[in-house]
Amino acid sequence: PTLWSPSYFCSTTGNANTETVKKYIQNQRGK
Repeated sequence: PTLWSPSYFCSTTGNANTETVKKYIQNQRGK
């Protein structure tokens, strides 16, 4: 399981841009 759930991430970032979220996820997968 991931360290954070999508719903938790969305609520944490608020109204984050979809592209920003995608870049963040790709960043996490790249590590």
